[in-house]
Amino acid sequence: MRRSLLLAIATLTLSAQTVGPPGPPGPTGPRGFHGLVGARGYRGLPGQITVIMGGNAPVTLGPATSLTITAGAGIILTGTTMADGSINLSVAVDTAVIQSAAVAQSGASNIAVSKSGSPTTYTAALVPTLTAYTPWMSLIWIPDVACIPPATLNVDLLGPIPLVERGSALLAPIDCMAGVPARVIFDGMNFQVF
Repeated sequence: MRRSLLLAIATLTLSAQTVGPPGPPGPTGPRGFHGLVGARGYRGLPGQITVIMGGNAPVTLGPATSLTITAGAGIILTGTTMADGSINLSVAVDTAVIQSAAVAQSGASNIAVSKSGSPTTYTAALVPTLTAYTPWMSLIWIPDVACIPPATLNVDLLGPIPLVERGSALLAPIDCMAGVPARVIFDGMNFQVF
């Protein structure tokens, strides 16, 4: 299953093009000259392409002259021509786009530590930088000072979002104490603090 998914989101074009036989002789030239050389023939009939995925049995596709594998975001393709004329395609995950298990387990990518010094207008930066607020995204927020309602959180300068609890209730100072982590979820309008 994983192999077929990777092939569905990766890009490589292999070409199996051949040169056809020479074209017919050109017309006879003027007396004393040789005839013109015939035009070169067109490409021959398409060949077969054999695809081998991992240790699986080879799959022959065709007749075709090319095989296109299209890459999506987060996929790195590396193609190598081997000594026997075959092409070795390696597919890997780009961890600059797709989170690795180690980063997910560390929680580092979703920890927002406030450093504004303000009890009402918090700012925080994520690594990597957040490019947009997405409904139902979840962060671990660590306030640098205890809050005074109403308070907002501005992550990576995307704009201040109200911090609330239970739908739309203002936070109480006990809900955001300095240095105490809290789970926040963006509901599309507010950061809900849990």
